Amino acid sequence: MARRAYTTFLCLSFFLCVIVALQLVNHFVMVRNADTECNCDTKFSEEKRRDAERKSTLTVKKSKKLDEYVSGMLELLGDMNEMEQAELGTNFRRLYEVLQDIKETKNGIRNTRKLKEQFIPSPKSKGSSTQEVCPEKFLGTTLTYGYPFFRKGFATLNCSQFVPMKELVTVVFDDVYTSTITPPAYQRVLKGIKKYYPKMNVVYITKKKPDDVEKIKSNVKIVEVKDDTKQGEMWDTALHEVNTKYVMVAQHLTEFDDDINLKRLVRILSEQPDVTFASAAYRTRNGHWDMGCLQSMFQNWTLTLQGGYYMSFWDCVVCEFTPGPWLARTKEVMELQFDRTLDFGVFYDLFWKIKKQKKIAVSCPDIMFNIDRTKVGDEKFVAFASKHDIKKIVEPNNQVRWYGCRHGVKHKRGSSCRKHKGLGVPPCDLENLADAVKLIMRECENAGLYCELQMGTLLGAVKFNKVLPWERDADLTFLTANYSAIQKLGKKFQAAGYSFSPHKNSLWCCVDGRQAGGEISMSADGWSVVLYGQHLMESEILATRGEAPTKIDFAGQMVTVVRNPGLFARNRYGTNLYRHQEHWLDRGKQSGWHFYDPGKFEGCPNEQHSGCLSQYSIDGNMQFDKNICPCTYQAPQR
Repeated sequence: MARRAYTTFLCLSFFLCVIVALQLVNHFVMVRNADTECNCDTKFSEEKRRDAERKSTLTVKKSKKLDEYVSGMLELLGDMNEMEQAELGTNFRRLYEVLQDIKETKNGIRNTRKLKEQFIPSPKSKGSSTQEVCPEKFLGTTLTYGYPFFRKGFATLNCSQFVPMKELVTVVFDDVYTSTITPPAYQRVLKGIKKYYPKMNVVYITKKKPDDVEKIKSNVKIVEVKDDTKQGEMWDTALHEVNTKYVMVAQHLTEFDDDINLKRLVRILSEQPDVTFASAAYRTRNGHWDMGCLQSMFQNWTLTLQGGYYMSFWDCVVCEFTPGPWLARTKEVMELQFDRTLDFGVFYDLFWKIKKQKKIAVSCPDIMFNIDRTKVGDEKFVAFASKHDIKKIVEPNNQVRWYGCRHGVKHKRGSSCRKHKGLGVPPCDLENLADAVKLIMRECENAGLYCELQMGTLLGAVKFNKVLPWERDADLTFLTANYSAIQKLGKKFQAAGYSFSPHKNSLWCCVDGRQAGGEISMSADGWSVVLYGQHLMESEILATRGEAPTKIDFAGQMVTVVRNPGLFARNRYGTNLYRHQEHWLDRGKQSGWHFYDPGKFEGCPNEQHSGCLSQYSIDGNMQFDKNICPCTYQAPQR
């Protein structure tokens, strides 16, 4: 059942149960009153008696139907897994209790008051609880609101009732493996926290305490460790210095900036009790951006980690391991416990525990951490492998680590398949488009020109690390100042078999004192690729700061994108973007500037065709991977 229809069904069921509950309460009250009233008419007519019997029979039939409905709803709720319960939030427990009260009310009237109170808040309790974080809202009226960088869109509203972030969160970070960065990572992290959360408590793990920590920020607790201190011991010691409800475990963090939306992470944990860890995307020092979501599988002595997700909610993707920093309830982390005997495998071990306990971790890719990913030798995972009797670990980049045992075409044809509504694009065609995009981006980089993925092409990179399976074209942007230099690359593209057509008179002036515009159309193996000029680009801004531009894995090649591609994608396409919908052309829309509204894939022209999109769920990306069979995935059960 499609997610939208399913959610609508649950909402309707909830309110219908409310009506049913109150009707039953009223019915039983009336029955009770009828039983206690004195009938003074000694000449009760036969006609009235028969009428009473008919009404009684009808009441019994209705009651039986209501019994069946209530039992069916209780059975439905009992079969729901954690993710489906999370979709209902607090309404799940309320609905379950209401249905149980209905059944109990049938046996007596004692629970009637309790049933009514669930829907009629008392004056004392109304508004008494304080929310931890103010709600979030999309501030624009159209999706052009955040143009061109889309760094604005969703925002936390101002409200009178909230808990200050300094009372909710403690940040724990280390520079044990980032101390060689210049300027030092701890300075950038502490200065950033001071800027955005001046009074927030911080626990700082280091091999040698710097002299300037107190000058940079107050409320910093130093945990000094030795060279041979294991990761498990290091983080467990630091965790015992935390006394706030939430803790942000920020391993290898190199900077604290406005891409770290702590309020959004707290909101997830505050309103989704089934979520244990809330993480985000990350960007490494060389600009590599990643969604920060891995799935894990342990089979045949092998632990396999693979990037991707099966489902999403609240514009966050559900993960079984998140490589970057994360936020959690301090109490839950204490209960899970860092294994003090483990080194780098300690985080794998921690996430393994929540998977076994059928708890949930999520990554919200519109949030981004800047981290330093260090190379870790196989020997650092020996204790972890021994603990779980693992003989082989396969990393997301296909790196293989062995323990206890050891052994040791381009699809081009000059034209494109016809694309049908409801059908995914053939893999060979997707490869053709990916090849064209990668060639353009590679030549731009070789020439020192600023080019970035844009629109649906960027969305495909964020969601799939490749072309969207239902793509219809490709969009790229370049710096308008490089327009002439881009045109000089035309011969190289033509030599590869692509057409190259600059649009005359496409330049215009001016934006922020800079020339804007410039457009080039290309045709690549039947695909349309359009390059748009932009007066200012974030990769240029990063370069002027001496920083590496953000890059993302696109079909096996690292290509340049905006500074925070996850944030761009969410603000550009709106909520539910990690669920899927086909291209706007196939959905009868006038343009691509409409809010994301996934419901179900369009009907397939031939339901028996192997390329039908209707065979897939509208959520998750791993089902589209050739190595993953979607039918083998089982959602966590209670």
